[in-house]
This record gives sequence, structure tokens and C-alpha cells, in this order.
Amino acid sequence: MKMNTKILLIALLSVFSSPVFSEHMYGSFSLGTASESDLISAGQTASGMSYSLLFGFHINKNFAYEVGYTSLFSSASVANAATKKTLRGIEVAGVGNYPVDEQFSIFARLGYANMDPSYSSGPVVENLVGFDYGLGAQYDINQKISVRAGYNIYNFTSHSGDSIVNNTYASVQYNF
Repeated sequence: MKMNTKILLIALLSVFSSPVFSEHMYGSFSLGTASESDLISAGQTASGMSYSLLFGFHINKNFAYEVGYTSLFSSASVANAATKKTLRGIEVAGVGNYPVDEQFSIFARLGYANMDPSYSSGPVVENLVGFDYGLGAQYDINQKISVRAGYNIYNFTSHSGDSIVNNTYASVQYNF
């Protein structure tokens, strides 16, 4: 992770750790699977594990925003040559929440991600940036703990072309 990314995360966490914010804050850890379609190289396929550590702030019962660190691992096959690729970076997102009943809700996300790719076969010269969006459902076990299942699509652009990463995940959320 680049130094600027670390400084931004530390600054955001320090602002949100004040008592004024803490009653509306939540933390979330997710695990999932990611698959990539590289629109530059025909025939490239990639899939693997993903994880995220996100911190969010409830503005009201229908809207929140999140900031966090996401890592998308994949093993790729490019023209019959296997390589390992990892995308890591920060993302920020707005989350719209629609309560179906007192414990169950559906949500939609719209965000922006800045990822640094690394390859097992050599160095990388550029990072990937782009919008991400997704849908999901949340079940509140109690006032402090919730579980989520969701699907995000990351649309990345770089100087060499575009790629799309699909991420299906399950997460546990803790409300502070």
C-alpha cells in the first residue's frame, strides 16, 4: 500500500474515532470471490478470493457512507500461461438502505476504488481506478451485529485499457 493511502486511512480513522461519530459508526469485514474480465487481452480469465475491511457512518436509517481497504486476489490464465494477480487499495462508497422489516433490509452501493495491481510475473507501472456499484441484503442479528451478502462490480480504467471485476461476498458488521 502506498504511503499516501496509509496516511489517508489513518486520518479518516482518527476523525471517525471521536465519541460524537462513534454511535453512528460501524466496521465490516467481508470475504468473497472475485472474477475479472480483462477487456484488453482477449482470452484472459481470472478468479480468486477477496476481502475487505470497511468503516462506515450512518447518516440516517436510509443512507451511510463507507471507506476501507479491499484486496482482490486472482489466479489468471493469459494465453495458457498462469500468473497470480492481486489488486489492493482503498474504496469509498455511498450506501442506500431500504428496510423491509425491523431486521432485514436491502441496499445499493455506489463508490470509487483506487487499486494497485501486483503480478507474480513482474512489476506493474500503473494503478487501476474506477467506479464500483452493487446490491445486497442485510440481516440485523441484534443492535450491534449484522450480516450482509452482496455483489459488487468494479469498472477499472487505466492507460492500457479497461477491466471489470465482479465480487460476490458475505460480511459481518459491528455497530459501535
